[in-house]
Amino acid sequence: MEMDILGEKDITRDGLGWVEAKLKDLTRYCGTRMKAWSKGLFIAALAILATAIPLAAAHSSSASQSAPQSFTYVLGQGILCSLEEKACPDIAMSDNGDMVALNGTGTLSTHAKSVTGGGMFVHMDSSGHELVHGTWEAKDLLSFVSYGDATPQGLPANLFGGKAVIHVSLLVGGTVVHDGILTVYCVLGNPPHGAHEGVRLVVQDVINFNKQVSGDTVFVK
Repeated sequence: MEMDILGEKDITRDGLGWVEAKLKDLTRYCGTRMKAWSKGLFIAALAILATAIPLAAAHSSSASQSAPQSFTYVLGQGILCSLEEKACPDIAMSDNGDMVALNGTGTLSTHAKSVTGGGMFVHMDSSGHELVHGTWEAKDLLSFVSYGDATPQGLPANLFGGKAVIHVSLLVGGTVVHDGILTVYCVLGNPPHGAHEGVRLVVQDVINFNKQVSGDTVFVK
């Protein structure tokens, strides 16, 4: 018998609060599936973010792309949730109105294109009714572009904007059901014109959540 960890299956979408509550329940339920990747660096980053202003786009000189770079990435969870009302979780939408809500954290390095981490997801239809929930795990770093550090926004220099493209596995009940491409955007630093904060997720051969709706992200060096 499947454990109904989220309560009612067809909750009408009346805001983002219930989505965040679902992801929190998923985190508790999955237990050790969500490892504390780079825990020390992550906690230090959240301590800095606790005194930071909300994330915002601005212009600055971009960091050099030639040197190897390593970051902790955070999306739609932790202290980010205190920065603004719609910071958590990250939500993206497909052309048919379906939505996916995600959170997670991990590390990435441009040297040898390595990546770790993962998080939770909830897939909803256009009415906000849950279709499926599960976890995602980072597999391969396909690309990373830094937008530079966040000093133009008055934030610490170890916070960065950028765009990461990550090959992920999507799991339901602990079983891999799909591969996907997760794109994480943080518009700190000097983002290109038209860049928007949030995430996109392409579930290969199934659905493309190609529009960022809400949610905050950050890269920590």
